[in-house]
Order: sequence, then structure tokens, then C-alpha cells
Amino acid sequence: MTSNSVQDLASADLLRAQLDSIYASSIDAIVTIDEQDAISSWNAAAERLFGYTADEVLGKNFSDIDPSPDRISERHQFLQHLHDGEPIEFQAIRHRKNGEPIEIWVRGAPMKALGGQVVGASFIVRDITTLKQREQHVHFLMRELTHRSKNLLAVIQAMARQSLSHLSSPEEFVTRFSERLSGLAGSHDLLSNVDWEGASLNDLIRSQLRHYEDRFDEKFHLDGPDLFLRPEAAQNIGIALHELSTNAAKYGALSVPEGNVSISWQLKTEKDIPRLQMVWQEKGGPSVKPPGHKGFGHIVMDRITGQALGGTSQADFTPEGVTWRLDVPASSIVLEREKTE
Repeated sequence: MTSNSVQDLASADLLRAQLDSIYASSIDAIVTIDEQDAISSWNAAAERLFGYTADEVLGKNFSDIDPSPDRISERHQFLQHLHDGEPIEFQAIRHRKNGEPIEIWVRGAPMKALGGQVVGASFIVRDITTLKQREQHVHFLMRELTHRSKNLLAVIQAMARQSLSHLSSPEEFVTRFSERLSGLAGSHDLLSNVDWEGASLNDLIRSQLRHYEDRFDEKFHLDGPDLFLRPEAAQNIGIALHELSTNAAKYGALSVPEGNVSISWQLKTEKDIPRLQMVWQEKGGPSVKPPGHKGFGHIVMDRITGQALGGTSQADFTPEGVTWRLDVPASSIVLEREKTE
């Protein structure tokens, strides 16, 4: 044997060792079939992916494992491409041994002898189930984003129209509209933190009253379970809280050092229907007089919030202080009875 022959054998052994290592350590399933379409190799990743051991499948073809008529027809088409010396690539849904569906990506190529004839084929099979689930989730989020963006624009347009129709000067409009947008943004910040699943009522109240954060416990008293609100409910109640706090800061209990606000809520069943009842009560402020006209804030308190949530809302301007009540079906606003840990 010549030195070149020895070197060729050594190179062949090294190549085989490299291929064996790749075959054994691959995280993708690697499967080969012979010219009769019988499975001739089935690596450890294939065992993990499909649930069949190599001993269970070697010598069989995929039609024995998955005999569905549509699978057989599809497989004949792929095999024809391979026999013609063409690679194939496709995505499909298959099943594990236990019946669990999986989505797979397959890349196959013909194996040829030295003379060029096709003697089988090799396949790389990758589990893309998680990838497909992520793609579906992204598509869902995009649809939700489009839907919520349209709703948000409708809310902003309504705020703009109402603000403009009740304010006397452009400067006043810009100031109040900017404040309202800031309040709306606060609710959306909460929702975005939990992928728009909802928001804690406690967190929503504190977000809308964040300007009083340094004196929150002094100026506000909260009493009620920490409910988790649906996104639409969080948005509407957030707008109402913003208008209430703005009005209280200008004319009510929050305009004087000794004033304070009690915010209470409870779930109560009436006529077999669970309802959320919420009360904003101002105390210790200057004597209150009913407003001479109904501005946007008053309309939000008296009508918009309650109607938007399938119930009622009302603001009472008594001399002792403003009282606002919300009474709506719990099913329209509460995602969970109590926020879980």
C-alpha cells in the first residue's frame, strides 16, 4: 500500500468520524432511507422528536408509521423528486408516537453512488412547533394592535371634539387636551406592562393620581379588593379618574391642604348578577356648587364611563363635596375576581 493510499484511508476515516459525530450530536433529526424507501438510519434526535426508537423504525418506511392516504400521495411526489436527483424542502404537520401533533421543517437530498445512481436519500428534520406558535402569537398581537389602535384613535378624537367644544381659547384647549392625553397614556402604560391583558384597579388609581405620590396616603384613602380589570374597563375608568382628580384639584377637595378623597369599591350581587360598585367621595374641601354647564369632564363622569361599561355613572355636586358613583356589571370589566399572585 502506497503512502498516498494510507493518507486517503486516514482522510476517509477522519471524514467518517466527523460525520458520525455530527449524526450523533445533532439537535435536528437526521434520517436516511435506501433505494427501497426503507429507513436505514435514525439518530437520537429523531427518537426524541418522533418518540420512536431506532429499533422500532429501521427497515420500515414512513408509510408504515403514518399510513394516511394523503401522506402516501404526498410522499410519492417527494420521492419522485429525490429519485430524479432533486433536493426537496417543505413544512408539514406530523405526529409523535403518542399522537401529539408537531410542525416540522424537512430538507431532503438524494444520496448517490460513485456511478451517479441514486441509492437513497438523507433528511434533516427540525421541530418548528414553537416557531410556528410564536408566528401565530405575533399575528394575533398585530391584529390586536390594529384593533386597539383604532379604538384609541376614536377615544382621542372624541376627547378632542369635546374639549374643543367646551373650552374658550386655543391655549386652554391645548393645556386640557394634553393633560387628558397624559392621563390616557398612564392607563396604556399599565396595560402594556402586562401585554394588554388588563390592569390592577389599585395600580390604575395610583397611576392616575401619580401627581400626589408624595402625599398619596395623606390625601387618598382606598378601600376595596385588588381587582384585575379588562383593558377597555381600565381605559374608561382611567379617563374618569383623571377628570375627577383634575376637577378636585381646581375646585374641590384637592385644592386645599385639608381636603381628602375616599375611593371605595366592592363586588356585590344584585338579582343574581355580580356588579362592581365604585364611589369617589371628596371631603374637607371648599363648598361645592354645581357647574353652570356640562363640560367634557362632567359628561365623562355622568354618562360616558357608565354607558361604555354597560352600566351607569353619576356625579353629584353637593356643598360637602363631589361624589361620583359607578355601577356596572362585573362581567364587563373584571377579568378576575381577585388578582392572583
